[in-house]
Amino acid sequence: WSRQQLMQNAPKNFHWGVLPPLKAKTQNIGTSTQTFSIPKASQRKKEAMAFIEFMTSKENMALIAADTTVADVDYHTKAFREGVQALFG
Repeated sequence: WSRQQLMQNAPKNFHWGVLPPLKAKTQNIGTSTQTFSIPKASQRKKEAMAFIEFMTSKENMALIAADTTVADVDYHTKAFREGVQALFG
């Protein structure tokens, strides 16, 4: 459904890509298509970004997923960055 939503609602000049599924070392880690975003018309962009940075810190991400360790987060952060680099250079 996410692809369909993008195709129907994104501006014509919106460029996007899809990352391959993460390869986990165990079955204890899951992924989700949920994302954080800040509306262009937001009156509190700075506060919204601070909240996103807080919520997505390594420590909080590890706490959100009780079976996930900081080492797991480091591993997937590296994989995500490599995927983004492969897509966007």
